[in-house]
Parts: sequence; structure tokens; C-alpha cells
Amino acid sequence: MLFNGVLPPEATNRESRLILSGGRSLLIEGHRGLLAYDSACIKAKLPHALLICQGADLVISAFSADDMLISGEIHSLELKR
Repeated sequence: MLFNGVLPPEATNRESRLILSGGRSLLIEGHRGLLAYDSACIKAKLPHALLICQGADLVISAFSADDMLISGEIHSLELKR
């Protein structure tokens, strides 16, 4: 998808895209690695920040080199630069 002849930042791997659906799933596109993982907290490295996802019964439903899908009861998201 082009906007004024320019690709969006997430398409060029300079930024991440987060899609939260109903507080029960979070799609992270463009992550740079998993730093911590348990059922209450998942920490993922993004290109320019650390993402902290806190909740209950959290699981990583899908994982690839670039994308991650977190499922469970998501209580909060925090970005630390």
C-alpha cells in the first residue's frame, strides 16, 4: 500500500504495527525478538522500543521471525523507549 508514493514505515521494517482485538488477542508485526514470556507478562523487543504486555492466561499462539500473536486476557500494554 502506497501513501503519496511512500511505503508505510511498518512495510520497510523500520517500525512495528500492533493490532489489539477485543482485549483477547494482540498481533505484533515487525518484532525483533522475545525477551520474557510467562502467563502474566510477555516482553518483546521492537525496533525502537520494548513492549510489555501484561494480563492473565497469556500464550503466544503464533510466532515467526517478524510476527507474533499473543492470546489471552490482555490487561495492559506498555511501550518503553
